[in-house]
Amino acid sequence: MNDQEETLVPTVEQLRALEFMGSVLWSRNSFGVLHSEPGCGKGRLVGMFLEQLDERIARVRIDRCDLDSREFVRDILRQLGIAIETEDRTDLRRLLERYLEHRASLGRMAVLVVENAQRLRPQVLEELGQLAALEAGGVRMVKVLLTGDASLCRVVDSPRMRELLGEAGIRFALSAAPPANASVRMSMQGAEEREIVLTAARLLIGRSEVADLQIDSSFVSRYHALILREGPHHLLLDLGSTNGFLVNSHRVQKRVLQDGDLIQIGPVRLDYRSQSSSSVQDGDATLSMRGPVLSDEDPSVLSFGRAS
Repeated sequence: MNDQEETLVPTVEQLRALEFMGSVLWSRNSFGVLHSEPGCGKGRLVGMFLEQLDERIARVRIDRCDLDSREFVRDILRQLGIAIETEDRTDLRRLLERYLEHRASLGRMAVLVVENAQRLRPQVLEELGQLAALEAGGVRMVKVLLTGDASLCRVVDSPRMRELLGEAGIRFALSAAPPANASVRMSMQGAEEREIVLTAARLLIGRSEVADLQIDSSFVSRYHALILREGPHHLLLDLGSTNGFLVNSHRVQKRVLQDGDLIQIGPVRLDYRSQSSSSVQDGDATLSMRGPVLSDEDPSVLSFGRAS
């Protein structure tokens, strides 16, 4: 499976967000704030950012908002590979500070990413602010990246957080990419051709009556596949169907659809057309649906598999 099937191609705005996250590490600021509305792909970008870091940088990612301050510090230690049995928050905090100080003495830093930080408990925010302020030889021991929605800025700008952090930090507002204008043009034997405009964020394909695009075939599962809108792109996902699907004659589990992709689901073919799939610019997309093609002379007609 190629990389394209595993990840989406970042938009220009998302590439800028990745560049911003990198700048948090090397700036003099102790922390950075990445905020956006839901659905902009912050979580995926955080994963991409952390994967790019080398072994000199210790990585911690907190994605739970229900932790108390003791659990918060314990989770950081756990991700740093330090197991400790004590329940005393002071002991946990002292151990964490010593570990970070040791890394700083070796010229190595740590990065702490906290997702949905606007939902953290007040005592955890206090702990976070104190960690961000730790220094050794004038160098920050840990760089903090906070992600969340627009309300996160109000949290960071609160008097107590400003008192703890002593600065406003650097910030980046990730804008949602304009959704691709897409439609499904459907034509099957014995049925009149029709076009389905994709105004929703998803298109469910299957044999079920609740499917957005229903295919009445025993070779198609009730909930067969899903097309998700991801910014200017569309992602095709297999929902654990019996027979799966083919894209350009190759069986895949998921695929970032590209202009000209030929999708085969059971006896049905779908021809995907989009100007936005080949670049970061937004454009129009069309998914044409054709009925069964059963000619033995057509090499692209493959066995459909087992009936569901």
